[in-house]
Amino acid sequence: MEKSLYSRNFEVNYYEVEDNIWRTTSHLMDHQHDIQVIVDVSVPDMIILDARVELLRYPMRECILIKDKIKELIGVNVISEFRSKCDELFSSEMGCGNVRMLLGTSVPGVIYNYFPHQIKIGNMTEKKWWDYCKEKLPKACVAHTIMSN
Repeated sequence: MEKSLYSRNFEVNYYEVEDNIWRTTSHLMDHQHDIQVIVDVSVPDMIILDARVELLRYPMRECILIKDKIKELIGVNVISEFRSKCDELFSSEMGCGNVRMLLGTSVPGVIYNYFPHQIKIGNMTEKKWWDYCKEKLPKACVAHTIMSN
């Protein structure tokens, strides 16, 4: 019989803070961690305006050192620079895999929630969204790659 030994709970939310600013919050809670990452992104240009991490519970006192590093994401373009900058900052011996995971789960989602929301509220057509994907996100996933060829 299978028995769960541990669980990790994740939650990601998106908020419209102002007409041109969206916020994403991502939260990890498990037996050792209670971490929340908050990132503000200018829309539609997708530039990170602010980034912070709240460490409410963490396993080692050195974990707190990651709080300053997240500020290096300010000014980064989510579409063209985010993945490489995240890897550079958080996938190294001075990084934090949990913060990297939370960022990777939440920040790119601003793109995939903001633009469909614009369609939903009548500010954008589906055709314009797909044209945007072809132009700005041609290799973001298998569907975009095939669509762009």
